[in-house]
Amino acid sequence: MLRRINAARRHLTFANVMSVIAVFIALGGASYAAVNLPKNSVGTKQLKGKSVGTKQLKGNAVNSNKVKNFSLRANDFKKGQIPSGPTGPLGLPGEDGQPGATGPQGVIGPRGAPGLSGLEAVSTQSSLNSVSPKVVSATCPEGKQAISAGYDLSGGKSGEQHGAGVPAPFSNLVADSINVLTSSASMEAYEISPGITGSWRVTLVVKCATVP
Repeated sequence: MLRRINAARRHLTFANVMSVIAVFIALGGASYAAVNLPKNSVGTKQLKGKSVGTKQLKGNAVNSNKVKNFSLRANDFKKGQIPSGPTGPLGLPGEDGQPGATGPQGVIGPRGAPGLSGLEAVSTQSSLNSVSPKVVSATCPEGKQAISAGYDLSGGKSGEQHGAGVPAPFSNLVADSINVLTSSASMEAYEISPGITGSWRVTLVVKCATVP
Protein backbone atom coordinates (compact mmCIF):
# COMPACT_ATOMS: atom_id res chain seq x y z
CA MET A 1 0.00 0.00 0.00
CA LEU A 2 2.78 2.36 0.96
CA ARG A 3 4.52 1.51 -2.28
CA ARG A 4 1.43 2.53 -4.26
CA ILE A 5 1.19 5.86 -2.50
CA ASN A 6 4.83 6.58 -3.13
CA ALA A 7 4.43 5.63 -6.77
CA ALA A 8 1.48 8.01 -7.11
CA ARG A 9 3.45 10.81 -5.47
CA ARG A 10 6.24 10.35 -7.97
CA HIS A 11 3.79 10.88 -10.84
CA LEU A 12 2.20 14.05 -9.30
CA THR A 13 3.40 17.32 -10.72
CA PHE A 14 2.44 20.94 -10.12
CA ALA A 15 0.69 21.10 -13.48
CA ASN A 16 -1.41 18.04 -12.72
CA VAL A 17 -2.55 19.44 -9.39
CA MET A 18 -3.46 22.88 -10.83
CA SER A 19 -5.45 21.35 -13.69
CA VAL A 20 -7.55 19.27 -11.31
CA ILE A 21 -8.21 22.32 -9.11
CA ALA A 22 -9.27 24.36 -12.20
CA VAL A 23 -11.79 21.70 -13.20
CA PHE A 24 -13.39 21.73 -9.75
CA ILE A 25 -13.57 25.52 -9.71
CA ALA A 26 -15.13 25.62 -13.15
CA LEU A 27 -17.75 23.01 -12.30
CA GLY A 28 -18.53 24.56 -8.95
CA GLY A 29 -18.66 28.08 -10.34
CA ALA A 30 -21.08 27.13 -13.15
CA SER A 31 -23.41 25.39 -10.71
CA TYR A 32 -23.27 28.36 -8.37
CA ALA A 33 -24.00 30.82 -11.17
CA ALA A 34 -26.96 28.79 -12.40
CA VAL A 35 -28.58 28.57 -8.96
CA ASN A 36 -27.41 31.55 -6.94
CA LEU A 37 -27.19 34.54 -9.39
CA PRO A 38 -27.75 37.86 -7.55
CA LYS A 39 -30.72 40.03 -8.68
CA ASN A 40 -29.96 42.40 -11.60
CA SER A 41 -26.52 40.80 -12.03
CA VAL A 42 -27.08 39.92 -15.74
CA GLY A 43 -27.15 42.85 -18.15
CA THR A 44 -26.69 43.52 -21.84
CA LYS A 45 -22.94 42.87 -21.53
CA GLN A 46 -23.58 39.34 -20.25
CA LEU A 47 -26.04 38.44 -23.04
CA LYS A 48 -24.91 36.97 -26.28
CA GLY A 49 -26.02 38.85 -29.39
CA LYS A 50 -29.40 37.69 -30.76
CA SER A 51 -29.71 35.16 -27.93
CA VAL A 52 -33.05 36.52 -26.64
CA GLY A 53 -36.10 36.16 -28.95
CA THR A 54 -39.87 36.21 -28.70
CA LYS A 55 -39.91 32.71 -27.18
CA GLN A 56 -37.81 33.91 -24.21
CA LEU A 57 -40.15 36.85 -23.47
CA LYS A 58 -43.19 36.44 -21.27
CA GLY A 59 -46.60 37.61 -22.47
CA ASN A 60 -47.07 41.41 -22.23
CA ALA A 61 -43.46 41.72 -21.06
CA VAL A 62 -42.87 44.61 -23.47
CA ASN A 63 -45.11 47.67 -22.94
CA SER A 64 -45.01 51.33 -23.90
CA ASN A 65 -42.50 52.07 -21.13
CA LYS A 66 -40.05 49.62 -22.76
CA VAL A 67 -40.40 51.11 -26.27
CA LYS A 68 -38.35 54.11 -27.31
CA ASN A 69 -40.43 57.10 -28.33
CA PHE A 70 -40.91 57.53 -32.10
CA SER A 71 -39.13 54.22 -32.76
CA LEU A 72 -42.16 52.37 -34.19
CA ARG A 73 -43.31 52.78 -37.79
CA ALA A 74 -46.63 52.27 -39.58
CA ASN A 75 -45.60 48.85 -40.84
CA ASP A 76 -45.15 47.69 -37.21
CA PHE A 77 -48.95 47.81 -36.73
CA LYS A 78 -51.70 45.63 -38.14
CA LYS A 79 -54.00 47.01 -40.81
CA GLY A 80 -56.76 49.14 -39.29
CA GLN A 81 -55.02 49.72 -35.93
CA ILE A 82 -53.97 53.27 -36.84
CA PRO A 83 -57.02 55.48 -37.53
CA SER A 84 -56.99 57.81 -40.52
CA GLY A 85 -56.69 61.51 -39.89
CA PRO A 86 -59.02 64.21 -41.30
CA THR A 87 -58.92 65.03 -44.99
CA GLY A 88 -56.41 67.73 -45.76
CA PRO A 89 -57.06 70.86 -47.83
CA LEU A 90 -57.16 70.68 -51.60
CA GLY A 91 -53.72 70.95 -53.11
CA LEU A 92 -52.62 73.72 -55.43
CA PRO A 93 -52.68 73.25 -59.22
CA GLY A 94 -49.61 71.90 -60.91
CA GLU A 95 -46.75 74.12 -61.99
CA ASP A 96 -47.80 74.28 -65.63
CA GLY A 97 -51.39 75.29 -64.76
CA GLN A 98 -52.63 73.89 -68.04
CA PRO A 99 -56.09 72.26 -68.36
CA GLY A 100 -56.31 68.56 -68.89
CA ALA A 101 -56.81 66.88 -72.21
CA THR A 102 -60.20 67.17 -73.90
CA GLY A 103 -62.42 64.18 -73.27
CA PRO A 104 -64.05 62.13 -76.01
CA GLN A 105 -67.03 63.55 -77.87
CA GLY A 106 -70.39 62.55 -76.48
CA VAL A 107 -73.07 60.66 -78.36
CA ILE A 108 -74.97 62.78 -80.88
CA GLY A 109 -78.60 63.18 -79.89
CA PRO A 110 -81.55 62.44 -82.15
CA ARG A 111 -82.39 64.96 -84.82
CA GLY A 112 -85.19 67.33 -83.87
CA ALA A 113 -88.29 68.04 -85.90
CA PRO A 114 -87.88 70.62 -88.68
CA GLY A 115 -88.88 74.13 -87.65
CA LEU A 116 -90.71 76.90 -89.46
CA SER A 117 -88.93 79.00 -92.04
CA GLY A 118 -89.65 82.04 -94.14
CA LEU A 119 -91.91 83.72 -91.57
CA GLU A 120 -93.64 86.87 -92.88
CA ALA A 121 -96.77 88.95 -92.21
CA VAL A 122 -99.46 89.68 -94.80
CA SER A 123 -101.92 92.46 -93.96
CA THR A 124 -105.20 93.77 -95.46
CA GLN A 125 -107.06 96.99 -94.48
CA SER A 126 -110.74 97.79 -95.03
CA SER A 127 -112.24 101.16 -96.01
CA LEU A 128 -112.85 103.79 -93.31
CA ASN A 129 -116.66 104.17 -93.10
CA SER A 130 -119.61 103.31 -90.92
CA VAL A 131 -120.51 100.11 -92.74
CA SER A 132 -120.80 97.16 -90.37
CA PRO A 133 -119.92 94.38 -90.54
CA LYS A 134 -116.80 94.51 -92.68
CA VAL A 135 -115.28 91.55 -94.55
CA VAL A 136 -111.50 91.30 -94.77
CA SER A 137 -109.25 88.56 -96.11
CA ALA A 138 -105.52 87.87 -96.63
CA THR A 139 -103.75 85.27 -98.69
CA CYS A 140 -100.25 83.87 -98.01
CA PRO A 141 -97.66 83.70 -100.78
CA GLU A 142 -97.45 80.47 -102.77
CA GLY A 143 -95.78 77.66 -100.84
CA LYS A 144 -96.54 79.18 -97.42
CA GLN A 145 -99.31 78.54 -94.92
CA ALA A 146 -101.23 80.77 -92.51
CA ILE A 147 -100.14 79.92 -88.95
CA SER A 148 -101.87 82.74 -87.02
CA ALA A 149 -104.04 85.81 -87.54
CA GLY A 150 -105.10 88.97 -85.71
CA TYR A 151 -106.73 92.31 -86.39
CA ASP A 152 -106.75 95.91 -85.26
CA LEU A 153 -109.72 98.28 -85.17
CA SER A 154 -109.51 102.07 -85.47
CA GLY A 155 -112.10 104.85 -85.63
CA GLY A 156 -115.57 105.01 -84.10
CA LYS A 157 -117.08 107.63 -81.73
CA SER A 158 -115.58 108.71 -78.43
CA GLY A 159 -116.05 106.06 -75.78
CA GLU A 160 -116.46 103.37 -78.40
CA GLN A 161 -113.20 103.84 -80.25
CA HIS A 162 -110.77 100.94 -80.51
CA GLY A 163 -107.24 102.26 -80.28
CA ALA A 164 -104.85 101.39 -83.06
CA GLY A 165 -101.92 99.16 -82.10
CA VAL A 166 -100.62 95.65 -82.42
CA PRO A 167 -103.23 93.35 -83.97
CA ALA A 168 -104.90 91.26 -81.30
CA PRO A 169 -105.65 87.55 -81.71
CA PHE A 170 -109.30 86.92 -82.50
CA SER A 171 -109.72 84.62 -79.55
CA ASN A 172 -108.98 87.47 -77.10
CA LEU A 173 -111.65 89.86 -78.43
CA VAL A 174 -114.84 88.14 -77.31
CA ALA A 175 -116.79 91.45 -77.28
CA ASP A 176 -116.56 91.65 -81.05
CA SER A 177 -118.63 89.56 -83.42
CA ILE A 178 -116.32 87.56 -85.70
CA ASN A 179 -117.49 85.10 -88.33
CA VAL A 180 -114.90 82.94 -90.01
CA LEU A 181 -115.66 82.91 -93.70
CA THR A 182 -112.56 81.08 -94.90
CA SER A 183 -109.70 79.56 -92.95
CA SER A 184 -107.65 77.50 -95.36
CA ALA A 185 -103.98 76.66 -95.48
CA SER A 186 -103.10 79.81 -97.43
CA MET A 187 -106.07 82.24 -97.03
CA GLU A 188 -107.83 83.83 -94.03
CA ALA A 189 -111.20 85.70 -94.50
CA TYR A 190 -113.38 87.12 -91.69
CA GLU A 191 -116.55 89.13 -91.19
CA ILE A 192 -116.09 91.53 -88.29
CA SER A 193 -118.76 93.57 -86.49
CA PRO A 194 -117.34 95.32 -83.41
CA GLY A 195 -120.58 96.95 -82.37
CA ILE A 196 -119.35 100.56 -82.66
CA THR A 197 -120.89 103.56 -84.44
CA GLY A 198 -119.32 106.15 -86.70
CA SER A 199 -116.57 105.59 -89.21
CA TRP A 200 -114.18 102.76 -88.44
CA ARG A 201 -111.84 100.40 -90.19
CA VAL A 202 -110.23 97.00 -89.58
CA THR A 203 -106.72 95.82 -90.40
CA LEU A 204 -106.24 92.08 -90.74
CA VAL A 205 -102.76 90.61 -90.24
CA VAL A 206 -101.94 87.00 -91.14
CA LYS A 207 -98.61 85.33 -90.26
CA CYS A 208 -97.37 83.04 -93.03
CA ALA A 209 -94.49 80.56 -93.03
CA THR A 210 -93.12 77.52 -94.82
CA VAL A 211 -94.31 74.51 -92.85
CA PRO A 212 -92.31 71.27 -93.21
